[in-house]
Amino acid sequence: MLRHDMIVDHGAGIDEESARLIALGARLDETGDAQGAMAVLNEALRLSPKSAEAHFLRAQVLSKSDLKASEQALRAALDADPNCAPAAFELGRMMLNLGRSADAALLFHRALAVRPGDAEAWRLLGYANVYLGRFDEARDALQAALDVNPACPATVDLLADLQPTSDGSPEAKRLSALIEHHTARSNALPTVIAAEYKFALAKSHEARGALDDQFAALMQANRWLIEHIAHADETASNLRGKTNALRFTAAERGHRLS
Repeated sequence: MLRHDMIVDHGAGIDEESARLIALGARLDETGDAQGAMAVLNEALRLSPKSAEAHFLRAQVLSKSDLKASEQALRAALDADPNCAPAAFELGRMMLNLGRSADAALLFHRALAVRPGDAEAWRLLGYANVYLGRFDEARDALQAALDVNPACPATVDLLADLQPTSDGSPEAKRLSALIEHHTARSNALPTVIAAEYKFALAKSHEARGALDDQFAALMQANRWLIEHIAHADETASNLRGKTNALRFTAAERGHRLS
């Protein structure tokens, strides 16, 4: 399913009836009437075949049942409007899920050229670059995601893996300051994001050889995740996998998790 915060402009040359049908198609999709949505969107495209918005909404409807057709609709949206950032983003995410990281990176760059303030696009560009072995570019993209949104999920912990905070570089100092700032204000963050910052802080402590501080940070992060375990969103799923590593660390140090 496509992101709900992706908004496409009507664009030039869209007549009033097409705009009405596009709006109706979006409402029908929201109510779960995929068949009705497709019918009115197809009619909108008959009237305005170059409507990127109609193609994008078709892709959204199709993403729930036919990913190949959804991909084709996203490509049609980009053909209609090469600057359609939402279509570029969604197609990039699709390519990333298919293991086509180079294609994904190009599409995320395309989306960000239009919408540089999209933290999620920066985050996924970082992931694509990791898969491609472009670690410097991955660090830059993940840092950009956090610059836009410090609470961007599944970002700071990965950045801490890629950027050791103990090497004395300006990038390391910048990341350390970010981690310390948001760890001190963890109450203002969603639980899983606060836990991610704690995991990143633990890595910083480990790099300095402060193992007791590292363990304390891991324990706190683990407690937060256990409290939040019922929320099975993408970030929580990613972070909960670290619990096993924490249990192993605890066992090695003679501790036992409750």
